[in-house]
Amino acid sequence: MLTVEAGGELRLGPSLSRGGQGELFTVSGRSDLVFKRIHDAELERDGAWPDRLRVMVAHPPPGVRDAQGHVLLAWPCDRVLDGDRCVGFLMPRLNLSRSAELHLLANPSDRRSPAPGGPRWAVGWTWRELLHTAVNLATAVRAVHEAGVVVGDFQERNVLVDDRGRVSLVDCDSMQVVDPGSGRVFHCTVGRPEYTAPELIGADVGSVRREPSSDLFALAVHIHQLLFSGAHPFDGLWTGVGEKPRRDRLAAKGWYANGRRGPLRPPPGVPGFELVPRVVRDLFDRALAEGARRPERRPAAAEWQAALRELAADLTTCALDRTHVHPREVAPCPWCAAERAQAEHAPPTPSSTPLQYPPQPTTQGRTALPRRRRRRWPAWVGAFAVAAAVCAFAVPRVVDAARSEPAPPDVPAPRLSAAVSRTVAAKPQIANAYPSTLKIERPVLKGFSLTVVFDARGDYVSNPGFGGARLLVHTRHGLIEAAPMKLEPIALEQKHIAARITYPASLPGTYDFTSDRDRFPWTRIGRVDVPAVAVVATRAFGAPSSWTLFRKTSLPDGRLRLDVGGYGLPGKACLLPKKAEPKTTEREYQNQTYYYWNGSYAQATRNAPFYRATLTFPHAGRAFRFQCDMPDTQITL
Repeated sequence: MLTVEAGGELRLGPSLSRGGQGELFTVSGRSDLVFKRIHDAELERDGAWPDRLRVMVAHPPPGVRDAQGHVLLAWPCDRVLDGDRCVGFLMPRLNLSRSAELHLLANPSDRRSPAPGGPRWAVGWTWRELLHTAVNLATAVRAVHEAGVVVGDFQERNVLVDDRGRVSLVDCDSMQVVDPGSGRVFHCTVGRPEYTAPELIGADVGSVRREPSSDLFALAVHIHQLLFSGAHPFDGLWTGVGEKPRRDRLAAKGWYANGRRGPLRPPPGVPGFELVPRVVRDLFDRALAEGARRPERRPAAAEWQAALRELAADLTTCALDRTHVHPREVAPCPWCAAERAQAEHAPPTPSSTPLQYPPQPTTQGRTALPRRRRRRWPAWVGAFAVAAAVCAFAVPRVVDAARSEPAPPDVPAPRLSAAVSRTVAAKPQIANAYPSTLKIERPVLKGFSLTVVFDARGDYVSNPGFGGARLLVHTRHGLIEAAPMKLEPIALEQKHIAARITYPASLPGTYDFTSDRDRFPWTRIGRVDVPAVAVVATRAFGAPSSWTLFRKTSLPDGRLRLDVGGYGLPGKACLLPKKAEPKTTEREYQNQTYYYWNGSYAQATRNAPFYRATLTFPHAGRAFRFQCDMPDTQITL
């Protein structure tokens, strides 16, 4: 029989979920509580559980709930016993139907096209709501630190956000707490590498006492992802020499995408630091750059809270796109600029002189040595040296180009069938109250670009505006929502909205369109046929990036050539040898050999990040994973 330590029998309701440490149950007669039963194997592995829970129940932080009664921390409020044995604890129950994990809100594609059961209430969220969420996240961390607690496992799945942007920290039983009586430290023994501070990488977190500054590193990462379209600060375009280092190595050097130093730049489509004022930039610099070597320099949660509140108090909305919200002092709209940069982006051309990081030490403060007078050679000597260098560089490439290899195939453009102009009415439950119609002009397919012209009329049809336009592709890999590459407004009035939108058309399948999924039904545009061997997409719903493998050719010398194209970035295209055993950690992949392409690429369409590339690799006849700035996707070659 289960009993509550404070007194009384515990009657369980249905199970809610099951995780690695325990299982959650409802409590009969108490809709405000849930019971977490810890697995027997976990209790045997860590004998400190009963003492940890005793300390947490006896010393709850003052900020478990805010002034309005919202649960900031899902903190244990009572221990549960099975006889004399502690088997779990009670904690406040959250309304999960109106809450979502933090990453589902920070990622724009997850907000626009939530998965089944996802936060559909966040579809209309703008930067204003994300900034409000960042303020509340700093508030929750401040409450934890003021109580002498360290979050430890400060990952995105342990942060829940409700439809009002209020934050709740869950999995509090894994946080690092200290017994105020004995001084005993109960360590946080888990964590995610993406949010682990540099000073803890490689450390035995089961025995190392964490400092609040390690939470402040993760807090800066979360805020960066909220403010900059879900982009991790240590992801982006690598402009340095060689292969892009892992995130933990970039974090150890303090090289983040918006930083003042280092060869990492923000990815296309994500605004840079011009989006936020200098005071917020300085906080990121202290947290991610200076804090790499001096963790005590990282700004406290209260500093983030004050700076973000001030930023949220002076926002404006873009005149061209009502979903674009930015600081009033920033002009023009940084979101429009980011979208244009993504549409017009071309891979960077490698510099002839690689940049050196860190910069070489200067001679400032040293005794100046007498400068030797250089001997001047005749001009013909320099000209001869330049000519020799050019020949040495060019001749091997001429010989290499003259080798007998099959020419890359000329892949034809996609074909569009069954495309006609049509007019559809609003959904019946809406048409009666707000009569409206949607006219879809005959779509035009040029190259790998599909242009759709729509014209909607009726009461309140301009709400939510162009931001509600969606294109859905039915492929054999599932449903893929294609992100627009170009938008040209035609009319924007209270009862009339029209626009010309261009989408990538690199995926074979049927294409459906709607300007407002809540008002109008999906309307079939037509079928696009792409002559390709295989199609690679990141994941269903909300993944705009895709790559198509048009042709594979085995070269006479044993090399393998791939002709690919895609809506994405070819800068990091590679083949990754498949391991015999399944992938368990990201670190295991770092020890494998990556084969990078040595071919060329060409932009296939204007104002669209779609590329055609010829990739050549040294090996063939094995199973590989094809990767191009997106999660690994298996292709058998």
